[in-house]
Parts: sequence; structure tokens; C-alpha cells
Amino acid sequence: MKVKMLIVDDEPMQLSLISSVVQKLRPSYEITATYVPQQALELLKQQPINALITDVKMPDISGIELIEAARAFQISPLEIIILSGFDDFQYAKKAISNGVLEYLLKPVSGDSIRAALDKLDQKLEQDYLRQTMDVQYSRLRYAQQANSLLKYVNGAALTMREQYIIDTAAEQGDLRLTYMGMGCTKNGGYFFQRFAAFLYCGDA
Repeated sequence: MKVKMLIVDDEPMQLSLISSVVQKLRPSYEITATYVPQQALELLKQQPINALITDVKMPDISGIELIEAARAFQISPLEIIILSGFDDFQYAKKAISNGVLEYLLKPVSGDSIRAALDKLDQKLEQDYLRQTMDVQYSRLRYAQQANSLLKYVNGAALTMREQYIIDTAAEQGDLRLTYMGMGCTKNGGYFFQRFAAFLYCGDA
């Protein structure tokens, strides 16, 4: 699993220090660093990032605002570590409400960054496994729908489970079944078989 990390801090020296420590501890990470919050916002819009380290108090865009924007832009799971020079409960509360993984107080030590990265790696691994399982589940579900519909259009007897699968998909307005059904009717089942093969193998 490739980690793409964005580090944001409006203090150039602090940014350089944190970036260097992270790169030394995690040489496999692909790290982008910026001290301009607006540039960070543009980067979040343009490329997938799965790890963000950001300062809280910055000009123009605060760390909390950046996090909220990141949540809106990023489709994949995004884990966040916050840096702050203030032991402020309100900041911590906002960070928690935005699903922040870790809240580090400045000046940060190498040990605290190491511990935060260990926690980050563990959470990213969990995110990756959850995503993989979701994809596998979706493929299995649509493959079951494909099999059930194929039997249905061929006039074969359906089991109670197969009938339930078709009925549930119809109730939920699953357009895949409607479209596949049209393909079966028009193309003698060839389109459908190709689609079913795609659901199973990922390549029609």
C-alpha cells in the first residue's frame, strides 16, 4: 500500500524539520510539503492523498478548515495528524469531530512523530483492508444478481434466495439489472454473459 502524505505548516523551518523526520522514519512515503495553506487546498483537489499532517493555526485557511475541505475533496480514506502550539480544548474537540487520528503539541519530538506514524500505519492498513473487502463484497453481490437474472431470463427455476436477490434489486431500483436484462433480450444473452464475466473477473 502506497502512502501519499501532504504536510502543511506555515512556518518554513518547522515544515522542513517535520518533513525531514517523517522522510527519515518512513522513506517509502511519497511526501509533498507546503507552507502555503491555499496551495495545500489545491493539491487536495488535484491528487489523491491518504495521509495529512497539518498545523492548526495558519493564515487565510486554518487547519480545521483545511481538514473539512480535504474530507469533501478526497474520495479515498484520509487519515489526519494535527500539529498545534496550543493545548486548547476547543481545537482538540473540533479535531475529534473531524475524525483526526492524532493531535500533537509543538514543539514535536522525534519520538512523538514516530508514535504518531506507527498509529497512522496501523490505521491505513485497516482502511486498505476495509476498502478491499467492500470491493469484493460489491463484486460478489452483483455476480449473484447476474447469475439469478441469467436463470430468470432463461426460464429456469429459481431458488428462494435467487428470487429474493432479484426482488430486492428491483425494489432498490438497481438499474444494472434493468440494463443487463435489456442486453439479454436484444443480444441473445451474449452481452449478459460478457457482463457477468466482468463481475467475476474484472475484465469483460
